[in-house]
Amino acid sequence: MSLSKLKNLKEDDIERFTLQGLKVEAKVLEVHDGDTLDLAFYRNKELVRFNCRLEDINAPELHEPNGKLVRDFLAWICMGDDPGQFDVTAKIWTKQQLQYELNKSKNLVFAVFGDLNDEKYGRSPVTLENARTGESINEMVQDFAHNLHALEMDYNMMMVALYNEYIYI
Repeated sequence: MSLSKLKNLKEDDIERFTLQGLKVEAKVLEVHDGDTLDLAFYRNKELVRFNCRLEDINAPELHEPNGKLVRDFLAWICMGDDPGQFDVTAKIWTKQQLQYELNKSKNLVFAVFGDLNDEKYGRSPVTLENARTGESINEMVQDFAHNLHALEMDYNMMMVALYNEYIYI
């Protein structure tokens, strides 16, 4: 396209750019929280990076209870690790530890992009799939976050029991 043609464009001369419906193999570069991450993938033979939000997922923010745990779970499964092997009792990764693990990961995921117009913060909505199994990463995160309440209740009961045992020793 020439600069002259670009200068003379009118609003109805061109469709709005969208990734909606695009399915690509991508690498997770950064995980911001339990539902927001940066993906890198090839678009027209050029590597691009997009800030994305897991479509239809509302994970806790990092400052909320279990926010960092859900973030670590998302990173864990995006690195290709078995969700059943995620240790909820392990120490939460620092931001630097998490980034180190993501940087050394060679795993790719499938990303299917949704409608950007539905996202108020400008992040590309995305549904992620495990590239080897086809399982929905979005569903795994949703299930994990949903089940955290039960885990939290068990933990609280255990802490109360330990506290009561300590007091009466």
